[in-house]
Amino acid sequence: LTCLHATPVLNMRQQLCILLAFYLTILLVVPASPFNYPGQRITPAASSKTSRTTPAASTRTSHLAAVDTPFIPTLTTDTLWSCRLTFTANSLRTRNNKVPLIRTFVCDNLVFTPLENYEPPTGSAKPAHTTESLISEITFKLSEDPDDQKDGLWIWGLFKEPLYPYCLLDIKTNDYTLGGEDSLPPMTLYAKLPHKMEKVKGNKEGRRQVLLGNADLVKKTPVEMKADPVGLAKVTLYDEEVVGRIEFYEPREAALDE
Repeated sequence: LTCLHATPVLNMRQQLCILLAFYLTILLVVPASPFNYPGQRITPAASSKTSRTTPAASTRTSHLAAVDTPFIPTLTTDTLWSCRLTFTANSLRTRNNKVPLIRTFVCDNLVFTPLENYEPPTGSAKPAHTTESLISEITFKLSEDPDDQKDGLWIWGLFKEPLYPYCLLDIKTNDYTLGGEDSLPPMTLYAKLPHKMEKVKGNKEGRRQVLLGNADLVKKTPVEMKADPVGLAKVTLYDEEVVGRIEFYEPREAALDE
């Protein structure tokens, strides 16, 4: 600065330009940090310590976020259901025409798999693990009351999301070994299960949890009858018999059960 004032060749404007260039050079060499006061130099160790994030901390944060998300039961592969079949005393017969001593069967890992883009929702359910189970496969379909079709149209479904008060089940059973040389032959059973989609309190996404009730197990026996007096045409009717009860309970997250 003393040299600048001592030089008579430079005028006032040139001196101001040199001073401005000098000040800009200082700002570029010693940058200010948004976390510190202007003009304060930050050492490399301090800057790395400030911006450093350990992988464990990020993993811990994401884990806590996952825990905070509440589990909502659905009829999808995200949920495992327990299912109990209880038969009446005289409804079952083994291959040897005996009444079995065991009449209650439980499947603890039933998972529903809906078909994509089907309306009403339709799909199947099977045991998730390869364990011996009476249930082989279940075909399900959400529906209004099949005994009250209301001319085949649920008018409220045109204006709001249909809630489907029933879940219709077609249940196929395995050839179930009872011990020794006796077993239960495969059966096809039916059920009209109460189904409810209930709003979850505090869920801002508007998701609904699925609630399944209990229902009668019905066995249908085909009976052929004459459709005309001559007997040239025949029609197949079904004789329905209540053989027990079906119950779904203890829905849980599939990922936690693995």
